[in-house]
Amino acid sequence: MAEEPGTPLSPAQLAIWMHEQVSAEPTLYIEHACYEILGELDEDAFAATVEKALASHPAFTAALRLHRRVPGMLFGQHTVTVERRAVAADELDATIERESLTGPALDGGPLSRCLLLSAGPGRRVLLLVWHHLVADGASLRVFLRTLEALWSGAATTPPTEAPLPGAVPTLAPADAAARARAVAERVGGLPVRSLPPLEDGPGASRCLVLTEGEGAVPGLARAATTARVTVPMLLNAAYQRAVGEVLGLEEFLLGCVAAGRWAPGTEDVVGCFVNTILLRADGRPGPQDRDRLRSRGRELATALADQDVPFGAVAGLLLRDARPRPRYFPQIYLSMDGPHPLDLPGLDCRRVRVHHPQAKFEVALIVEFTPDAVQGVLQYRTSALTDPAARRLLNAFTTEVRRLAGTVTA
Repeated sequence: MAEEPGTPLSPAQLAIWMHEQVSAEPTLYIEHACYEILGELDEDAFAATVEKALASHPAFTAALRLHRRVPGMLFGQHTVTVERRAVAADELDATIERESLTGPALDGGPLSRCLLLSAGPGRRVLLLVWHHLVADGASLRVFLRTLEALWSGAATTPPTEAPLPGAVPTLAPADAAARARAVAERVGGLPVRSLPPLEDGPGASRCLVLTEGEGAVPGLARAATTARVTVPMLLNAAYQRAVGEVLGLEEFLLGCVAAGRWAPGTEDVVGCFVNTILLRADGRPGPQDRDRLRSRGRELATALADQDVPFGAVAGLLLRDARPRPRYFPQIYLSMDGPHPLDLPGLDCRRVRVHHPQAKFEVALIVEFTPDAVQGVLQYRTSALTDPAARRLLNAFTTEVRRLAGTVTA
């Protein structure tokens, strides 16, 4: 019997797989979500519900298979069982730290694992770990909604996903090529390498955490509404200005994450749909009033309208004549998302944030925003940014966010 080739990887998935093959960092694409659960909990029933929620999303049970050296995804190959473990309270943090980086086996799968840690009466921790190939940030929200519905009894049977992750339609080659050229023309003319190398090689991966307290911005959402922009538009403008101020860049290419869920039906599917969009970033000094904010916002909206164009096609055009090619492209990156709460009736669920150095780009700010705060992490490489410069960049970003929030509501 011939071996199944599996569902072909999307362009984004293939880029992740190829990057991992040449990277010396095996945990670079290991993702996790962790929640502390306080209250009386029937562990048997809860573990069974989590397993049912995982089984309802085929990506979590998938395996990666090489067929004639080409990777493909086989769905529904495994059952993900919740590993239950008692942990002493004074060992809980170290256990979470260690297990959140202990990824599933890429060779054979499943590409996710789940733990339920018990740290004493009324205190448990749910830890979900997965490879980025099978799920993105939006997928976590999809999974949490499934778990909440099953646990509350709102759903007695798991939903059936369609289409399967990786099986979403793609642009016709002619259309993709023409639109990639249009995007490349819109952002062209800027250097593909904005940051000079500080050392040979990829450098060490570092991370600097922005806590909710440090990122408190009272009235953030209200300020964005007043300026007639969205919160991501405001944060994007603040990051551009911070990069310009700290790194001395007036104009530069900025990569931003896009959900990539443009095909009908993908909004409720667990999978890796993310794409990268490119902006002509403006880090020049000067007043950032409402008009400039709206201009930055329109540019972001224009770029998001092309989030179905494979990033690889755009990058290929921009890098075609680059000598030498940058090790990372784009060098500067921004990811923005809202919170991922877990709401289980009768239980107090709190997000546990664990950050590891996992710099997939040379300078990447990953932020999560609420109506009154931003928090997250600056992931960077020592080949592009010193530790003091990283701290200045994070401080400049939060300062600019607060200044913008105060300016547009004044």
